[in-house]
Amino acid sequence: MQKRMYKLLILLTVFIGALIFMSGHIKEEEITLEKTVEMKESSFPLIHLKSGGYEMNRLHGYSSNISAGELREVITPLDAKKTIELYLEEKKGIEIKKLQFEIRKPGASEVLETGSISALEEKEGIKTAKLKLSANLDTSKEYALKLTAVANDGDKIYYYTRIKYYETDFYLKEKLNFINKFHAASMEKEKVKTLAAYMEPLTKTNNESLAKVTINSSLENLGWGKLEPEVITKIIPAIKEINVETTAVLLDYFITAETDAGKCVYRVKEFYRVRYTSNRIYLLNYERTMEELFDIEKTSVSKSDFKIGIANEENVELVTNADGSKIAFIREGALWYYSLAENKAVCVFSFLSDKEDYLRNAYDQHSIRIVNMDDSGNIDFTVYGYMNRGDYEGKTGLLLYRFYADSNRIEERVYIPLETSYEILKEDISGFNYVSGKGTFYFTVNNKVYSYNIAARRLNTVASGVSEENFAVLEGAGAIAWLDSPEVEQSTTLSILDLESEDKMSIVAPRGECLRIFGSIGGSVIFGYVHPEDICYAENGEKYIPAYELEIADKAGTILKNYKKKNSYITKATIQDNVAKLTRVKKSGDRKYPYTEISSDSILSQGTTVNAGVSLVTRVTEQTKKEYYLSLPDNFSMEEMPKITRTANAILSEDTTLRLPEGEWSTKKYYTYALGKLQASYENPAEAIVAADEQMGVVLNRNSLLVWERGGRFNHKMLGQIKQTRTKEGITAKGACLYMLLTNAGIPADAKQLSGDSRSMPEILSDSLLEPVNLTGCTLEEVLYFVSGGKAVIAVKGNGSPVVLTAYDEGSVTWFDPKEGSIKQSMKTAASQFEAAGNIFISYIN
Repeated sequence: MQKRMYKLLILLTVFIGALIFMSGHIKEEEITLEKTVEMKESSFPLIHLKSGGYEMNRLHGYSSNISAGELREVITPLDAKKTIELYLEEKKGIEIKKLQFEIRKPGASEVLETGSISALEEKEGIKTAKLKLSANLDTSKEYALKLTAVANDGDKIYYYTRIKYYETDFYLKEKLNFINKFHAASMEKEKVKTLAAYMEPLTKTNNESLAKVTINSSLENLGWGKLEPEVITKIIPAIKEINVETTAVLLDYFITAETDAGKCVYRVKEFYRVRYTSNRIYLLNYERTMEELFDIEKTSVSKSDFKIGIANEENVELVTNADGSKIAFIREGALWYYSLAENKAVCVFSFLSDKEDYLRNAYDQHSIRIVNMDDSGNIDFTVYGYMNRGDYEGKTGLLLYRFYADSNRIEERVYIPLETSYEILKEDISGFNYVSGKGTFYFTVNNKVYSYNIAARRLNTVASGVSEENFAVLEGAGAIAWLDSPEVEQSTTLSILDLESEDKMSIVAPRGECLRIFGSIGGSVIFGYVHPEDICYAENGEKYIPAYELEIADKAGTILKNYKKKNSYITKATIQDNVAKLTRVKKSGDRKYPYTEISSDSILSQGTTVNAGVSLVTRVTEQTKKEYYLSLPDNFSMEEMPKITRTANAILSEDTTLRLPEGEWSTKKYYTYALGKLQASYENPAEAIVAADEQMGVVLNRNSLLVWERGGRFNHKMLGQIKQTRTKEGITAKGACLYMLLTNAGIPADAKQLSGDSRSMPEILSDSLLEPVNLTGCTLEEVLYFVSGGKAVIAVKGNGSPVVLTAYDEGSVTWFDPKEGSIKQSMKTAASQFEAAGNIFISYIN
């Protein structure tokens, strides 16, 4: 026993001695200012193309091999020669030795053509090459072209464009000539009057802002008012949409202009949609936006404010700490921090540099989001999308950073590679980001909520199938709420998660009922109780989800308010500040329109808003018209210009990469593109088509397949591969129509077997087709685009009987009725008949 005690004492003495030695000789590893690095400059070459004798479509390089179907930034039209000229604008450090190419159908794995070009000619610092394609391309169909640039060190850089082939003249030269002349005339005061015939000014035109000029603006605003802009970057048109008649083009460039505050730099985007006819060219749509690049040197010391300048968004993303002594704001791709007490301004993050390489560094396919800021001014923020420069140049993904205010440095905490386009990524991760005090990063990607413990590197899925309809962020409360199903009829449980404590509680609907989220208000969730039997579609395709009772609950699940009125249902809650305006309906008893709207009502939340004294104000001058300024609190006086600095990146010794599980991306989303950019995403293809039609745009699915295009159909079309089938014993009208649609798509089918299937037509088609689309709610004019593309469309007549649309011309439409045979009607009469049935249409995507 005594020996054992001696051994224990000896071991303890050795252990203590080792601790003393180690503490004295081994230094703790710290990240200091000496262990930081500046962001690397951009280095990837730019490529722009020439087709039909016109320069177009500047392409930016990607360092990861993204599926060609993911990207659709521009479309390069091909004439009968199928030739594209390539121009490489290299930067010092990377030299391109060879170009490889491949062509695919979007969303398909089959490669239609591959090849390489080693003979690159160089003239005046620009390398050129000719790409002659030989693949058999269908006219007016989109294909994905991927270019792979092989550098002198063996690295590969990838470039993407869509191509669209036309055997006949598509009048690109005439359209681009018109756009170039219009642009040039708008830049010269004496020539702007010549554009009057193309403008459609409104009676009451807002002449106070140059930030947004449209076809409805005045000639004065079109001509830049009293500004004298000077273009400082080369203007290369980006072709966004093209067909024989109409073309959409975006001009993206930078200008400088002398103002009362000095010389300012602006980003300008001009969108044109034009239509060519043999008589003249029509300007169908025009929009010019103008955004001033933030310049801290333009700060007004006397007024104690920062000049935002000419801008479109009134709500600059802005956060403050609790007492308003420190602020952070985002402006034109840059995150800024300002400490009132220190009079210190820090450019926390920006891809722009002193090199003024606007074409590369100001490429705006990324966003910054402030996650939170503590009392010391430390900021958690995310950068997501395409990375213009730095260690991740050419990659797309999401980066979580932390800014340390005391040392002016940023530290990378998490990097999530996401191989998709920025615009789709922007829609798929637009839910929320949050970093808890315990170091857990919460984020949404593609309708899933994840939690990631940064220290333990542990990823969990918090919720799946979330969307705007069944998910809410409880702003200011550090909590989220979601329903247990994406389908409201099956949503019976509301979950609320406190992101700090990680406590989760649930509210369960009464038996036989379901729940619906209306949004968040004052840091609480507003939700409603719904009887499933009250959910219905009107004959026009509108879905009613009426709640008979509303409640507001805080993050602990405590009910703060209850709202219920007899014979009244709530279909929508519009929330502003702490007031929810309720859209209410009552039952009508009419099958066509089962609910009628009644007077609205409002409920007030108990939440409070914090005014830190920082506000966005406007001023109007004769020269620049309306401008925005970030005004600091009234009790603060800026005595001198702020001390200005930039951050440096902390050097990390470990990999921060988080790879999400494979197969996380959903294909059941539809994206509307208009005015040269992605406008919104939808889960319902019909809603996307209606929105795109209103905005004169297009619809794509998750694989970037073209679903629908405004003005993209032929004037007449007849489907030649329809196997017309009549009703007879064992074959119903429904089965016959499904059989005709499936065989039209090249899929073997059995009309009798289809007739015996009791499921809905979209459900049946899901078994056989890659992507059936329920177009209920679209107009006849809109669905004829599918017929134009060779796809059969099932339609339901006023008597409830299904038919298959098989042909149309400028004034009539033809369908095959399994009971009556082929029928031709005027377009107007047919549209009225289908509208009376609720505009029920079904087709498919290749």
